[in-house]
Amino acid sequence: MTYVKAAIGPATERDVPVMYGLAREEIGSGFAPEHALEVLDSCEVFVARVEDVSCGYVAIDEGSDAAVVRQLFVGPSAQNAAVGNQLLDWVEGLAISRGLTRVAVESGRENERAEQFYRRRGYTRVDDVMLVRDLPGA
Repeated sequence: MTYVKAAIGPATERDVPVMYGLAREEIGSGFAPEHALEVLDSCEVFVARVEDVSCGYVAIDEGSDAAVVRQLFVGPSAQNAAVGNQLLDWVEGLAISRGLTRVAVESGRENERAEQFYRRRGYTRVDDVMLVRDLPGA
C-alpha cells in the first residue's frame, strides 16, 4: 500500500457526479439510483480529494450516541492509498469531537472486502447490516 495524503472536507455540488459514480461502481448490479441519491441528500457527506480530484466519500448520519456511516466508497485509483482509512479516521475524529461514543457502519455480510476492512479497524458485527466500534474514552 502506498499512502497518499487526502484532503477531506464537506462535499460540494461539483462532487455529486463523482460520488454517484463511485456508489454505482461499488454497489454494482444491486445499485439503486434512488437510494444513492437519498443517502447523498439526507446525510452529512465528506469527500476525500487527492491533488484536488475527488476520489472517495463518506456519508454519515448522527444518532444519539453514534455516528452512523451509511456509505463509504473509494475509487479504484485510491483504494491502495489508504484513502478509506483516512475517511474512517475523519469520521471517528468527528464523532469524538461531537461527544459521541461509537461509530456504526452499515455494511452487509456479503461485502467481504468491506467486512475485512472494518474488522481490521476494530469494528464488530452486531447484526446482518451493522458493524460497531466504541471510541476511545467512551
